[in-house]
Amino acid sequence: SGLVNSFLYLDDTCQGEVDEGALQEVMTHDTEALIKVGYNNFVNLFALLGQIFLFILFQVGVPLISGSSRASIVILQMALFPVMIAVVLSLRLRVTRQTLNDRRDSDRAMTRHIHEMLANVSLLKDYSLRGTAI
Repeated sequence: SGLVNSFLYLDDTCQGEVDEGALQEVMTHDTEALIKVGYNNFVNLFALLGQIFLFILFQVGVPLISGSSRASIVILQMALFPVMIAVVLSLRLRVTRQTLNDRRDSDRAMTRHIHEMLANVSLLKDYSLRGTAI
């Protein structure tokens, strides 16, 4: 809302120089949060992959080294786990698609609002309605 407020208080010549697409992009995407979340997910992914690797090494390696018959059961469990995950994800697919569609619709509504605000910026200034656009 601070960016919209600043834009609305620019004079007409400066507003004409601002690219509408660039303004929409800046307003609808929070780059700092995206970078933070993306970096954290990247670090978490490697941490989880390391844990999975050590888990598999421990679960399969120890029974093989000790000569236990549990090794075949452990391998069977690890083979069935991805199948169970696939079943759960397929059952959840409808909910996931609906959530993604709702998010897309809200992004489009925000883009329409910004476009209408930019098209009517002179009216908003003339009638002192800057606050309603935010």
